[in-house]
Amino acid sequence: MPLSATIITHHAGSLLGACLKSASFAEGRRAGARHLVLAPVARFIKFYSFRLGFLDGVPGLVHVCIGGMNSFNRYAKLIALQRTAAYRETLPKPA
Repeated sequence: MPLSATIITHHAGSLLGACLKSASFAEGRRAGARHLVLAPVARFIKFYSFRLGFLDGVPGLVHVCIGGMNSFNRYAKLIALQRTAAYRETLPKPA
């Protein structure tokens, strides 16, 4: 396997681990299509405009786009986890 594929595979695995450890997952919060669409856009605007990522030129744009993709992937993984039976079993039972 080429080195770049190994790095991507490792990153995808660590992303899933981060989803499982996140506070949202632990508290039983739900993610929906709204999060999937709006979170990456909000992240892009925040880091490219407000944190002056545009001053870095193309490297700044690439960095912000990668961050947006990570945000999208995080919510996509959370939505996929929510659809599994194992996730539903980990939720706290209502009193």
